Amino acid sequence: MPIFIPNAAPPAIVLLETIGQSASLRHASKSDLAQALEKLGASEGLKLALTSEDSAPLQQELGYPEGIHVNHNTGVWDGDA
Repeated sequence: MPIFIPNAAPPAIVLLETIGQSASLRHASKSDLAQALEKLGASEGLKLALTSEDSAPLQQELGYPEGIHVNHNTGVWDGDA
C-alpha cells in the first residue's frame, strides 16, 4: 500500500480535501458536482468515484491493490442482531 506523504499528495487527494472543506460541494447534487469536478480538472477516477459511487478506478489511479474494501458505514454496530 502506498505511503501517504502530505507534501506529495496526488491531485485527487487534494481535490477531495477541497471538496471536504466546501459545504456547497459536499452537499451538491451529482450533476452539479460533476460540473464542478470538470471545471477543477478532476481525474476520471475521481469523477467516477464521486458521481457513480464506483471507487475502483480511483483506487487503481492511487495505486491501491484490487479488491481493497472501504467500509463507509458510520452507524453503530449492534452485534449479530
